[in-house]
Amino acid sequence: PRRLLEFANWRYRTCAPNQLLVVYGMGKGEGGKIQKGGGAFVLPIVQQWKTLSMEPMALEVKLGSALSLERIRVNIPSVFTVAVSDDDEKRVLAVSRLLTMTRAEIEYQAKEIITGQLRAVVAQMDIDEINLDRKKFNGMIEELVGDELGAPPFLFLCPQVAHRRPVTE
Repeated sequence: PRRLLEFANWRYRTCAPNQLLVVYGMGKGEGGKIQKGGGAFVLPIVQQWKTLSMEPMALEVKLGSALSLERIRVNIPSVFTVAVSDDDEKRVLAVSRLLTMTRAEIEYQAKEIITGQLRAVVAQMDIDEINLDRKKFNGMIEELVGDELGAPPFLFLCPQVAHRRPVTE
């Protein structure tokens, strides 16, 4: 009984409820077995395992000198909260694209996507809309950034845009 417990303890891998446990290798099919939270037995030599955090990440994006529709440069500091999606299909995509990346690399990729889409939003609006029509501005951010982040395996949770101001040169 004791040896059986030692054997099981040596091969059983667990992860927290806010993580994905991925077991891959022999017998797990293409992409491996993906499980949210819990544990699984991993056969040594023929199988490997990794975890992927689903913890939300607050990404500070300091968009500087973005051109508005009227060609006025605008600074838009903001914070975006993103996480790996809980959707089954996007979990598979998350594992295939993000499993080997560090958290810093994942954050960098998400920031690059957000920055590009935020510039696209600013370019479609005049300076008054950016400053006065927060509902439209936030709606466009949610639409463009959410669509772009949804293509990779991210879940776009919420933007928090700070003061928008024209750049004075």
